[in-house]
Amino acid sequence: MILTNGMNESAFFCAAIEQVTGKKARLKAVERLHGGCINEAALLRCENEIFFIKWNSRHPVSFFEAEAQNLHLLQGKVRVPQVYGQGECAGRAFLLLEGIEQGAKQGQRFWENVAEQLVLLHRSRGDAFGLDYNNYIGALPQDNTPCQDGAAFFFERRLLPLIEKASAMGRLQRRHEQAAFRLAKRLPDLLPDEPPVLLHGDLWSGNVMADRQGRAVFIDPATYYGCREIDLAMMQLFGGFDAVFWEAYRQMYPWQAGFEERVAVWNLYPLLVHLILFGDAYRPAIERTLQRFGA
Repeated sequence: MILTNGMNESAFFCAAIEQVTGKKARLKAVERLHGGCINEAALLRCENEIFFIKWNSRHPVSFFEAEAQNLHLLQGKVRVPQVYGQGECAGRAFLLLEGIEQGAKQGQRFWENVAEQLVLLHRSRGDAFGLDYNNYIGALPQDNTPCQDGAAFFFERRLLPLIEKASAMGRLQRRHEQAAFRLAKRLPDLLPDEPPVLLHGDLWSGNVMADRQGRAVFIDPATYYGCREIDLAMMQLFGGFDAVFWEAYRQMYPWQAGFEERVAVWNLYPLLVHLILFGDAYRPAIERTLQRFGA
């Protein structure tokens, strides 16, 4: 494939590795990876090392700088790929990471490991809800301006910006906005009184992989400090997490009573993200939650 300025794809990969590591790269094999909806990605096998690269011509380098910061923040709490760096080459912004060969997500020990790592992450407390830099969830900007009030943060930094954007796109109507503001008044009583903890922030099953040794690796975070139920709720949205995980997590760090009722409220945020990025198929689930809690 020929990229901007006439550079072919293999030359782009080698130039990106050299730009970040300062070392010449000799590619032995390239494995294009599929499943992501925002970026292109590939596993690069060199003589003595494997790299993972993701790239995009629609976003600036700052898009990947934020992800690199997210991964650095999670290091030491959960296993994430090592960050080599980010840059721009041939009209593409890119992020270069440690290449991890995938294994099978199966067996009791794997799911217990997911739970152990996530509990460690969720015990990492912050001073406020939010973060000291903004980042992205998918392709959407995520405002992390810190706030001491968890309910206010969730509505003002998470729900309201996306409700306004979806309304401007014609995907939500005035009645949805009105229901959301009624929900906002109930949030202080609905949401649990828990401190802000470090979140993965985009924790669906595709963002947890297994390496060849059967250990869990967390990827593509949209990190900030928030209520841990946000991660747990999103894990239920699309499924894919074994019952062994849920039992192990609950044994190590039980959630507060009423969590099952709050799942739908927390999942308004990822559903709004999907409504904006992927279309109207996600609106009925949003409507049901707003009708239930914003009546």
